[in-house]
Amino acid sequence: MFETAKTQSLDELVTSIRFASARTNPYLLFSRNGLREVRQACLKATQDWYLDHRDADAVEAIATSLRAQEDPLWQEYLQAYLFCRGGRDISQRALRFFLEQWPTKDPETLRFRSKALCSRMGRAIIFHESDIYDIGRPYLDAEIVSFSHHCGQFNFYQNDEWYRFERATKVAMQANDSSVLDVLRHIAHLYRPRMKPLLVTWVATDQMFFPIIREQHLVFIRGAIRRLESARRKADRSS
Repeated sequence: MFETAKTQSLDELVTSIRFASARTNPYLLFSRNGLREVRQACLKATQDWYLDHRDADAVEAIATSLRAQEDPLWQEYLQAYLFCRGGRDISQRALRFFLEQWPTKDPETLRFRSKALCSRMGRAIIFHESDIYDIGRPYLDAEIVSFSHHCGQFNFYQNDEWYRFERATKVAMQANDSSVLDVLRHIAHLYRPRMKPLLVTWVATDQMFFPIIREQHLVFIRGAIRRLESARRKADRSS
């Protein structure tokens, strides 16, 4: 389809992709072209493409291949599928597929997954997609519990551990999900004064500010506890 790429300007080529994506699945167009700018235009066009199960079969096959090839945009492609347009069954399928696609545990990959999933879960809450939240909820629980275990075992945490925990906790707060209260209380308990205080190893921050960051984090955790306790009391009164 794009044999004329050498004679077109990049802007013209990207524009042609946008028009083509109105007629052809942009997820498929992505896999047929190697220019980064064109592929990014395809990813943007996926926001307007409605997927059915046959489309989803093809998208998942492409995503699996991209990951195996360590394609530089495989995560962005997977994220586009996570936020795809389609019926509720397609949304559920996309979320389950996304949750299965993370074989590595490097910080950059974990950060990307955290941002994408928490964003999708937040949207599920806004649009009352309780089924989507229920599918993703074990991930939120795992992130919060993982932070608790890490702090309890190693007595310190770094930027990435905190931000993944903070994102997951914010989504739980948004959903008024009081099921995480016990873990949050345990984490708050780890901040108490003791012989070995919980340390914050904050990258790119002068050490003199560490105690301030630590106190800010404790304020956030206590605020989350108060909010979820209030949500639980309201739920108990209405039941």
